[in-house]
Amino acid sequence: MNVEYHRNFVKDVDKLPLSAIKAVAIFVNEVKAAKTLRDVKHCKKLEAVENAYRVRCGDYRVLFLFIVKNDTVYLRRVVSRGQAYKKHI
Repeated sequence: MNVEYHRNFVKDVDKLPLSAIKAVAIFVNEVKAAKTLRDVKHCKKLEAVENAYRVRCGDYRVLFLFIVKNDTVYLRRVVSRGQAYKKHI
């Protein structure tokens, strides 16, 4: 799949501890290698926003949008678990 990074995602990753950065890097590589969204492990749909998903990476959540027509994943944010569901998408 195609992967695009939102500027907030890049800023969030810069603030993370090294262990969390490694977990996010593993997730990004998994998304790039996936042929469909079903191939991404532990991906959960968010109810409030259409095409919004989240993946747990340790104590953090990676929030992203999946656009079906061009098989693109837009990585939007990496936030702590407590902040993950406060309209960051």
